[in-house]
Amino acid sequence: MLGRRSDDDDNKYPAEFTGGSGELGLTNVRRFVEQGGTLLAFDSATRLFIRQWALPVVNELDGVKATEFSAPGSLFRGIVDTSHPLAFGMPRETTLFFSNSGAFAARDGRTIVKYPLQNPLLSGWLQGEAKLQGKAALVETPLGRGHIILFGFRPQHRGQTYATFKLVFNSLWCAAAEAMNPGKAVTAEE
Repeated sequence: MLGRRSDDDDNKYPAEFTGGSGELGLTNVRRFVEQGGTLLAFDSATRLFIRQWALPVVNELDGVKATEFSAPGSLFRGIVDTSHPLAFGMPRETTLFFSNSGAFAARDGRTIVKYPLQNPLLSGWLQGEAKLQGKAALVETPLGRGHIILFGFRPQHRGQTYATFKLVFNSLWCAAAEAMNPGKAVTAEE
C-alpha cells in the first residue's frame, strides 16, 4: 500500500485521505513515463520509484546506520553539470538542502548535480562525509520513451532552497518542451 494507512495509530487523517494512489496508480504513473512522460521525484520519494521499478540507480545511503552517516537538515555544496538542459542558467556550484536525504550511483542515465570529492558541508551537521563524496545528488534516468528525474535532496524546501528552485522549473520546462516536440531533444540553447 502506498501512502498513509487508515489503521495507523499515528494517523490523524480521515479515511478518505489515506491510502495514497495504490498499486493501480503506481502502474498508471509508470505507463505515463514509459509512453514518453517525465516524472520528478524529490528526496525520500525517490526510494519508492527506485525500489518498485528497479531503476538503474542505487541510493548509496539506504541501509546505512545513523552512527555511520547523519545529516539531519544541512546545507551542502553541489557541483552542477551546466551543459545539461535541466541546469540551464545554474552556476557551476550550488547549495543543496539535505535532510537525511539520498546520494546516488546511476548505472544508466546522467548525473546533473553531484557532491564534491571533498567535504560538502556548508552549514549544519554532517557525520560520515565520505559516504557522500562524488555521489550523485540529481540524476535523470530513462524509462521506456520517458524519463525520471530523481532529486536526492529537497529542491523545494521552503525559502531555504532558493538556489535549487531553477532545477525544478527547468525540469518542468524541459518536460513540457518534449511533450510539444516529441522525438526532438531539448538543448540548453533553446
